[in-house]
Formats: sequence, C-alpha cells, structure tokens
Amino acid sequence: MPLLGKRSADALSASLGLDTVGDLLRHYPRRYMERGDLTSIAGLEIGEHVTVMAEIRRVNSVRMKTRRGTRTEVEITDGQRVLTLALFNQQGKYKDKLVVGARGLFAGKVGMFNRKLQLANPDIELFDDETDSVDDVMRKMVPVYPAAQKLPTWQIANCVKQVLTMWDGADDPLPTALRKQLDLLGLEPALRAIHMPDGW
Repeated sequence: MPLLGKRSADALSASLGLDTVGDLLRHYPRRYMERGDLTSIAGLEIGEHVTVMAEIRRVNSVRMKTRRGTRTEVEITDGQRVLTLALFNQQGKYKDKLVVGARGLFAGKVGMFNRKLQLANPDIELFDDETDSVDDVMRKMVPVYPAAQKLPTWQIANCVKQVLTMWDGADDPLPTALRKQLDLLGLEPALRAIHMPDGW
C-alpha cells in the first residue's frame, strides 16, 4: 500500500488481510458513534471485544505485591454504570493523560474481576481538543471499524484518513447518466462520506 508507511501497511495486511488501497477503503465502519455520546456499559457482554466511548471517573495506581511493577486501575463511566480498566506497567505509555474527566475510546476484551466488568490492558485513545485539528474536533461522527487485537479502530481510521488525503480517486463503475438518473453519489464522494461522515 504505497500511500501508507511500511509499518502501517504490514499491520493492516497481517491483522486484517488488507493489502491494497481498495481493500482499505472497502473495509467499512461497522457503526458510528457521536463524539458527545457515551457508550452504554450496561449492554456489554463478557468475552466481547468492544470499543466504548466513556469518561474517566477515577484513577488509582498501586505497586503490585506478587510481581514487579505498577497496576493502575481506572474507572470509566457512561454516566450510569462503571467499567474498570486494569493497566499493568502502562503508566509511562499514558503519562499525565489518564485524568478524571477525560473522555476517549477504550478498546479491549470484556472480562470479570472481583465481580466487576473489566478491560485488562486495553488500547486507549483519549480526545485532546487542544491538539486535535479543528476538523477532528468538529467532526462529531466517530467511525468504529471491525478491528483486530493489535490494531484498534482508531489506528485503522488514521490509516484511512491518511489515504484519503492523498488519494486522487478512481474510475466510477457506473455511467454518469445512470448516476444522475438514480440520484447516486459517485464512487469517490461515496467512499469519503462512508469513512468521514459529517452527520447521520
């Protein structure tokens, strides 16, 4: 995939079998979330791989007793229910970012610990309105892609965004007259709208 770096291209190929720009652009989001809406935690099921949008409610780091390192417990909430994140020796990765009130995406496999729902060592992408571009902040629709364990949805979204900024389109498979007659978008604007919609 020449429009992406080798590392990203290799990850897409190995994890999802996406080898070309066409493969990536036809790897459609399975759903969309609105940036201001939090995901309902009540509907999560044990064993399910999930991506939730939530707000951090509490952060607590402790030294582990039985092994070296630190365990950070983070509680995230949808405003009604709580989901616990267990991060083992991850404090450097998210240094100063895991703070009460921060919102973002949290991806991982739902488990149970001490009778509480938990994501162990989830992937985390926090919203940072100070450093995100104006377009990213204003775009309310967040695409959620079919993802892999080592390739969360936002990494796929970043790859798609990178490709779309450089992609010069492709030949439309439908004749112009037929598209006008049926009031259909062309291939290029349709693909851009699927991946980066401005609204429902």
